[in-house]
Amino acid sequence: LQSLDTDFQIITTGDNANGVTVQSSGGGAGNGGGGVICGIIPCESGGDGGPGGVGGNVILGNFTQITTGGANAAGVYALSHGGLGGSGGDSNGGTGAGTGGPGGNAGTVNLTNDGVIGTAGFQANGVYAASIGGNGGSGGGGFAWAGGGSGGGANSGNAVVLVNNKDGVITTT
Repeated sequence: LQSLDTDFQIITTGDNANGVTVQSSGGGAGNGGGGVICGIIPCESGGDGGPGGVGGNVILGNFTQITTGGANAAGVYALSHGGLGGSGGDSNGGTGAGTGGPGGNAGTVNLTNDGVIGTAGFQANGVYAASIGGNGGSGGGGFAWAGGGSGGGANSGNAVVLVNNKDGVITTT
């Protein structure tokens, strides 16, 4: 969980200088180990990749003025991102390659604006808010008679909620 309430003025003027950045990212998963041949008999397959970590919830309350002047400088940048799934291990002639792990889910992103958010730079969003599920890991490669492993599934993003209350103002120029 990442949480921030602002009640003080924030001004940035440089390119890529967001007024406020609040982000939670799930950790990437471990990769599966490789399988081997024991003499002429396959004895080990590739290990499966682990699941990606869960991105936490992001909560931001703005009660003041946030202003940016540079290019690509969002007033508010809020993101929850699920972790990447681990890759399956290769099989060097073992019984099969490992399967990629699933990506992690993302948390919710909640922004309440009771203040003023303004941007003046090129491609500078007033608010960028996203919840993005993690990608699945790739399947391991097969060698000799072993088949390749299947890739892991991507996972889900979550809700993004922006509440701009009656006193809240968001402008871009």
